[in-house]
Amino acid sequence: MTELKKNRFNGTEKDYTERIQLLKAATGDKRGRLLDFGCSWGYGTWQLQQAGWDTVGFEISKPRCAYARDKVGVNAHDDLDAITGTFDVFFSSHVLEHVPSITSTLAFAFSKLNKGGIFLSFIPNGSEAFREADYESWHQLWGLDHPNFLDDKFFVRQLAGRQSFLASTPVSGDAVKAWAAARQSAKGDLRGSELVVLVKV
Repeated sequence: MTELKKNRFNGTEKDYTERIQLLKAATGDKRGRLLDFGCSWGYGTWQLQQAGWDTVGFEISKPRCAYARDKVGVNAHDDLDAITGTFDVFFSSHVLEHVPSITSTLAFAFSKLNKGGIFLSFIPNGSEAFREADYESWHQLWGLDHPNFLDDKFFVRQLAGRQSFLASTPVSGDAVKAWAAARQSAKGDLRGSELVVLVKV
């Protein structure tokens, strides 16, 4: 862990550099209070903290949450009731595909966000554009590990009336900045394996 922290997880599968760059583009490089929903072992939470956000992690798995808190050294909780106050960013990475109710999770997220706050989520891409581009990879993402295989059409319906940006990774920071400045919903390339869901409240 000491070595991973020393290198800020660079070059590992837990490297959040690109996620952090997207978040900076969406927020105008502003920092604030951030909820990492489904923070797992806390590696991403720690990197977000190092990048300047006041981070709070939520992880339903008690062992993982304890590791994040005790070994990684982040502020993490395994009880939603312990998540108090509001946030400038609601962040999740490969979590929404596992939750029992997407609509309830989205409602919770938006209830926790300050006006002008950012919702940013990364999930497996169930979109038709990805299926047509790479059917074998698309098909492998579906299954028991991902009971919710979500696509852009689902989020267009769920986020109606909100300023949203839907695309697949890799996403251009300039495209995100343009979306944030335009104050209207937009879509990017959806042919990649990972769906990015951005909302400004």
